[in-house]
Amino acid sequence: MYTEMVAFLHAHGLDPALGCLHTPTDGRWSLALDLIEPFRPVLVEALALDLFSHLILNGDHFERRDGGVFLNDGGRRKFLLQYERRMERQFLSEAVGHRTSLRSQLERQALLYKSSLERPEEFEPFVMN
Repeated sequence: MYTEMVAFLHAHGLDPALGCLHTPTDGRWSLALDLIEPFRPVLVEALALDLFSHLILNGDHFERRDGGVFLNDGGRRKFLLQYERRMERQFLSEAVGHRTSLRSQLERQALLYKSSLERPEEFEPFVMN
């Protein structure tokens, strides 16, 4: 999600490093982090709960290396498949008044932020119904 937001910001002529909430740090795109924050409960936490409660991922999908625990190839494939499904799943958004996807709403946040640089009252952070 972070890298997708970085790409949307670049595509719309914004500098993803110039954030407001997250401290700018070398190698970290603070604006991207700011704009994805409202998506975390809807995507990250919900996806993690689904992956483990439905046993899509389990201990066999992880490996210990380099002082950490990482998804193995099979785990990454399963994670990415579920991530893509979640990002493209359509839902009725009260904010936009029609069916949309999380990916479309990520890009919408970049566009809203850009327009809010001149008209701050136009920015509406993402809220899931």
